[in-house]
Amino acid sequence: MIKFGPEGWIARISEEFTFENVIKVGRAIAVYLLSREQGDKPFLVSYDTRFQAERFALEIVKVLEAAGINVLLTERDTPTPIVAWETVDKRAAGAVMVTAGSHGAQFSGLKFIKPGGAVCLTDCVREIETYLFLERSGSGGVNLPHDKLLRYQAAASQIGRVARGKVERFEPRERYFGYLSAQVSQARSRPLIVVDPQFGSARGYVDLFLQRLGCRVEERHGHRDVLFGGREPGLTEQHLAELKAKVLERKADCGLAFNSDASAYALIDRSGGFHAGAEAVDPILAALRAIM
Repeated sequence: MIKFGPEGWIARISEEFTFENVIKVGRAIAVYLLSREQGDKPFLVSYDTRFQAERFALEIVKVLEAAGINVLLTERDTPTPIVAWETVDKRAAGAVMVTAGSHGAQFSGLKFIKPGGAVCLTDCVREIETYLFLERSGSGGVNLPHDKLLRYQAAASQIGRVARGKVERFEPRERYFGYLSAQVSQARSRPLIVVDPQFGSARGYVDLFLQRLGCRVEERHGHRDVLFGGREPGLTEQHLAELKAKVLERKADCGLAFNSDASAYALIDRSGGFHAGAEAVDPILAALRAIM
């Protein structure tokens, strides 16, 4: 059963997280948008570095396109905080991320981002789950107000019968860097920072921006690996033992790590102390403020 939790819908790849089920969720998202008359706004789609993540994202794009919804698809795997920021900046109807955060390589998942940029945990995902149930079983067994049922039926009937939406690729990095530049000051000295994106989507973002701030940067695990080096891209002190060792070895000012979609971070200070990142709407910005 497809069920959204605090981190979205997360399931094992090829068991529950299949192309068939992802298409079902994509259709439920399309119905949700159309039923709320949000189909005229763009909708963002992106993904992290997991196995087949881009292909899963493309299946969602196809469903939304068939529903007449215009889609903006990122050029490459992209951090969730950046997609959330772009959702606000582009006044989009929302976004979906193919990601499973800190979970291991055997998992994938979907996060639904609301127009205001926050990951939806309650109302909208409950409605999407309702539409999933309706798709599977019809109107029977669902305690849904008559007006909502009519909206669902009208929205579902549009898919495949309207003019196709337009799909465009976009690269959000420079626009997001412009936003960060107004929030974070240039480095006064040239601190040495060890950055560990853990083979995830923060690579090519955090390291490059720190360099533009005047920092010296050493990156670990800075390439895509769908297996995450054989371990979870987690952010516990145990997960970051190698980063701690590198910070101490290089006498760096600090170490900075992210999970697979940069939806969370953690710090290692110059003495090797571990610091869990604070919860934030934008963990990348929060991490930069914590070290600069």
